[in-house]
Amino acid sequence: MISRYKIISLMIFLSFFCINTEAMEPAREKSLCDWWKKLEGCQQLATVGVPVAVIGAGILLYKLITREPSNEKVYAQSQSVYDMISHKYGSMELLHANGRLMDCTEEDLAAMAFLPDVRMLPQIAPDLQTLKSANEVLQTRVYRDSHKGGRLLREMTNLLHTMKKRISELAKLEKFWRRHGAYFKLYSVVQDLANTYKQARLDIYDQDFVKRAVMGVSVGGGNNYPYLSFSEKLKNNTDMLFDRMRSGQQYEGIYALAEPLYHDLKALLATVASLPEYQQDLHRKKKHQLEQERVDAERAKAEAEREKAKAMERQAAAEREKANAMYMQVAADREKARAIDRQTLVQMAQPKPQVNITLNSPAQSEKQSASSDDMKHRNMEIDPDDNSDPWTTSCVSR
Repeated sequence: MISRYKIISLMIFLSFFCINTEAMEPAREKSLCDWWKKLEGCQQLATVGVPVAVIGAGILLYKLITREPSNEKVYAQSQSVYDMISHKYGSMELLHANGRLMDCTEEDLAAMAFLPDVRMLPQIAPDLQTLKSANEVLQTRVYRDSHKGGRLLREMTNLLHTMKKRISELAKLEKFWRRHGAYFKLYSVVQDLANTYKQARLDIYDQDFVKRAVMGVSVGGGNNYPYLSFSEKLKNNTDMLFDRMRSGQQYEGIYALAEPLYHDLKALLATVASLPEYQQDLHRKKKHQLEQERVDAERAKAEAEREKAKAMERQAAAEREKANAMYMQVAADREKARAIDRQTLVQMAQPKPQVNITLNSPAQSEKQSASSDDMKHRNMEIDPDDNSDPWTTSCVSR
């Protein structure tokens, strides 16, 4: 187990890795002295402060994690566990006779089988484990603080010795139960079944007698199938008896009592199965089961129909939501088209821009007409045999 000093040392070692890169860079210098000189005031503070802060936080976290109860609390808890165990087993006769338990014979076991203490033996194992756990905690604290002394430590030491003595006594009883528990289990089953079926075993082959025995056992039980229930319970008890016989076959005395009882119960089971009332119970129960299965199937079918109707309703709601969304979209598109039409009408209603066209006066028109006729006349006077450029000639004449 890792001690707290090793953990603290490990925390101190790991804390130096928290220094930043700038502060770690001078560590590559040749000497620690040169590195320390190169660090300025704030860097020195960071280099020293960060590891100290990490160490302090680590120690605080370690104390929080490893917090342990006080000695007073450990003593009180151990005393409570011991008192509970002692109150439960302190009055057992077998607890004070455990010195001769390991050497007892089958006759001794038969004599012990009547004691009420035997019924408490199966409970010893878990209670013993609880007592051992409390003893370990108390022993660890006493050994650790033995150097302190004081009244509380003396009381803890005395309780530790008392708990060890009780643990030793209960451990012997637990060992005794592990060795001879099969005998007491078989003995208990034989006694219970012999008393339960005492009347029915008087004549296990007489059907009328068995009928009366069955009704005597089943009266007041409120069972609709008395013969069938009697048979099922009888079969379970017979199987349990057989298992206990296999575990305790080394005990010849009790085994000799269990074997004829087992055969009688098997014969009684066969007799009950041959009764007409048993067959009627079996038929009615099977019919009831079929009817119940039919009702369950119809209920399941109805539930499926309801689920289907709910699914269709959800689908219809989704379709309605989709139709509403499409209607809203169409309305939005229609409103958009109307806005465009209104804008077009507004543009058409606006006046068109005027175009100014300047027309010539009558005098100017006559002057332009005369100039055009004069030009045509001059062109007609040009000699056809003359190869000169008419445009040049016209220019020269001008």
